[in-house]
Formats: sequence, structure tokens, C-alpha cells
Amino acid sequence: ALSEDDRQALQQLQEILKQRKERRQEIKNQLEVLRKASGSSSLDFEKAMSYTSQINEEKERLEKANQSIQEVERKITQLQAKIKG
Repeated sequence: ALSEDDRQALQQLQEILKQRKERRQEIKNQLEVLRKASGSSSLDFEKAMSYTSQINEEKERLEKANQSIQEVERKITQLQAKIKG
């Protein structure tokens, strides 16, 4: 049986998961923009270094986003297992 608290917790987790996946997609899109910009052969050294730095920051953000998504998915799985219990 699914208690009201469990149902609400599950809905909240699913909403958080959706938001985090949307955020992850935004980060991926930004990474793609930066990669294309950094691939331009007309960049001076300073700009190229700046793009490299930004790309590395976005990669770190992407990794953190992936970890937080996995964490939420784990919580959802645990809650679903408890419900089925």
C-alpha cells in the first residue's frame, strides 16, 4: 500500500529528476556552443584559453548534474521498492 507521504515523496522526486535532467540538457547545449566557438581558427590565444576554461567548468557542472540525477534516481528506486515491499 502506498501511503500519502510516500506518494508525495515519489512525486517530488520525479519532479526534481525532471528539473535536473532539463538542467543537464542546458549544460550540454552550452558545452556544444563553447566547443564550436573554441573550434574557430580565428581565435587569439587569450580567447582560446578562456573557452578552454569555460568548457572545463561546464564539464564539471555536467558531471555534478549527472551525479545528482543518479542520486535522485536511486532514491526513487528505493521508494518504489519500499512501496512494493
